[in-house]
Amino acid sequence: MDKGKQSSRQNNFKEMEEKLSLIQGQMESTLVKEADFRKETEIFKTLHTNLRREEEYWRLKSKNNWLKAGDRNTKLFHKQSKFRESKNNITHINHAEETIETFEKIKGASVGNYEKLYTRYHTSDLDIKYLFLEGILVMVMEEMNSALISPLR
Repeated sequence: MDKGKQSSRQNNFKEMEEKLSLIQGQMESTLVKEADFRKETEIFKTLHTNLRREEEYWRLKSKNNWLKAGDRNTKLFHKQSKFRESKNNITHINHAEETIETFEKIKGASVGNYEKLYTRYHTSDLDIKYLFLEGILVMVMEEMNSALISPLR
């Protein structure tokens, strides 16, 4: 999640908490109406659902079981998550006795290696058929084949 999305979510949480606080303040100062109660419940459920989603996102991202114990997103939690994210990136590779650092070159080298690995024979379709048939034992001799394909009498 980029910083824009994260700050947007945080702002959304703050807005929802403010709305909830406002409605609860109104309910304390006046008679509670059923509509206000429903609105409070709806905002509370939405806030709760969004907080759960946020916790699930960070639990999956960090690959830790911290949230099972009820820990909130602490500074240490975020540092470990960011460390894991930076550790899971490929910044460079050594290929053909040179160091490659750009994404496009790394991608090209990887594709080239797999093409080389999985295309051992650079032959035509006809050659491939003969290579395939090369491993099959010949059981029918030419004379037998001539007799088998000759017209019926």
